[in-house]
Amino acid sequence: MAVNALKVTIQPAGTCHLDCRYSYSVPDSPKTLAPDVPRHALEASAAYVAGRGFDGLHCVWPGGEPILAGIRRFEQVFPAASELALPLRHFVRTNALLLDDDYCRLFRDAEVCVGIGIDGPREIHDAFRVSLGGAPAHWLVMDAIALLGKHGVLFGCAAVVSRARLGRAQEVYGFFRALGSGFRIRPVIPGRHSLDPACQVERAEYGAALLRFFDAWIAPDPVPVNVSPLDSYVAAAASGEPAECPRQQSCADGTLGIKSDGTATIRGRFRDTPPGRLGSSSAAELPAAPTCAAWQARTSLLKACHACVNWPICNGGCPHNALAFGLERTARDPFCPACKAVLAHIRAALGAGATV
Repeated sequence: MAVNALKVTIQPAGTCHLDCRYSYSVPDSPKTLAPDVPRHALEASAAYVAGRGFDGLHCVWPGGEPILAGIRRFEQVFPAASELALPLRHFVRTNALLLDDDYCRLFRDAEVCVGIGIDGPREIHDAFRVSLGGAPAHWLVMDAIALLGKHGVLFGCAAVVSRARLGRAQEVYGFFRALGSGFRIRPVIPGRHSLDPACQVERAEYGAALLRFFDAWIAPDPVPVNVSPLDSYVAAAASGEPAECPRQQSCADGTLGIKSDGTATIRGRFRDTPPGRLGSSSAAELPAAPTCAAWQARTSLLKACHACVNWPICNGGCPHNALAFGLERTARDPFCPACKAVLAHIRAALGAGATV
C-alpha cells in the first residue's frame, strides 16, 4: 500500500436508508453522483499526484450510503481506475445492509477494503443506528459481515462512542476481537439532530473512553485486534511526528473531495466551503483556492497551542471538529483534552515497558 498517498473522497450518494441519531446525512436527499464524475475525479487526481511527490492514490467511497448509487456505478469506475499508472486502493464505507453476493464478488476482485459501520454488540448498536422506521439493524449487519467473510473481502469496522457505550470498552473490544476485525472508534459530533443528549458524550467522557479502550487493547492477548486511532497515537508518541490526517499541519493539499452533486471540495469531509465544480477546477488548481489557503494558515494562528508538549504531533487537531461544534476553523479541536489524556496515558505505558 502506498505510504504517501493522495486521498480522494468520492460520495456517490448523498442519502442514507438508516436514521442514525448522530448522522449528518439527510435521509431523503435525492442526490446521486453522475456516472462520468468518478472517472473524471480519478483522472484529475492522478495528474495531480504525478507532479506532487505522492506515491499512490487512495479512493474513499463514503455516504450517505454509497451502495444506494447502485452496483453499476462501481462496475463502471473500478476497471477504469485500474488503468491509471500509479498504485491505487479503494475503500468503501457502508452500513452493509445492502451488500449481496454481486457486490462482494466485485469488491473482492477489485481488492476493495470495506469499512463497516457497527457500534459493537446488538444493544449498543441498535440504540442509535436504526432504520428510517426505527427498526433494529444489528442482525442485518452481522449477516453482511458473514457474507464478506464468505467471499474473502477485506473489511474493517468503525464504531461511534455514544452514551450507550460509556464504561463498556472491554465488552466492545471483546466483540470486535470475536469478529476478528480491527476497528476505529470515533466520537459523536453534531449531526442533523444537532447535539442529541441521548447519544452525545462529554469530551472528558470521550477521553476516559479512549483510556479504557487503550487498556483493553494492550492487555495480554494471544490474538489481539487493532484499534484506531490508538495505533496512530502510539506511533506519534514514539516517533514525535503526527501519524494520521487529523493531526497534520494541514491536509488541504493532500485531499480532494467530490460530493454527490458533483461539487469539488478541498477536503474529504463535506462541511467546508466548496471552491467549485470539478468540471471547472482541475485537481491541480484546488490547492491554490482561497479556502485552501485559509486551512493551511490555521496552525500558525493557534499560538496558545504552540507551547504544548503535544503540538508537534497534534497541530491543533482536526478543524472540521471545531466547525461541527460551531467554532471558528482557527479554533483547536474540541477533543483536545481527550487527545492530551490518551497521549499522557500512552507515554506512561511506554515508559513502563508496555507492549503496544
